[in-house]
Amino acid sequence: MGSINSNLYVYWSDTQCSTVAMFKVWSPRYKRKIQRWKVSEMQLLRRSLMKYIIDAFNDSLYRIKKIGKLPICNKNQYSAPHIFGFCFPLCWRCTSTIASMYVGGYTITTVGISVNLESRLFALLLILPMAIDGYFHYFGNVRSNNIRRIIFGSMAGIGVALVLSE
Repeated sequence: MGSINSNLYVYWSDTQCSTVAMFKVWSPRYKRKIQRWKVSEMQLLRRSLMKYIIDAFNDSLYRIKKIGKLPICNKNQYSAPHIFGFCFPLCWRCTSTIASMYVGGYTITTVGISVNLESRLFALLLILPMAIDGYFHYFGNVRSNNIRRIIFGSMAGIGVALVLSE
């Protein structure tokens, strides 16, 4: 049997960076030492951060290339409005949220609605259904349809307009 030195080693590839406990083993069968790259935790953090930044940049480039074919926000063409074959850059939820933020903000400033603590709590209650729907859509088996996206997005947009108004 060969001698074993236990150390922290990292396998680095284009697809993943994972830390594994590997061993330096003297292999009598191959008459050589089997080694892996040894890195510190700071180097591992730097490499992981760079990998994340590069992946985010590549994903952003992909999303920009697909404007008109896929929405930027969720890359699901069935959840976005289409006009004459052109896919909007945002899904129904994001589009209705932004539109209702503008309409709600304009209405609040034009009509002169006073915003106090109760209306801000009400605004948080308006935002909550979209957060719950998004959570169940992402982590659960519940799939949102476009009507639900529009309704909850509009409610959240009005809620955000109330929270941000003075």
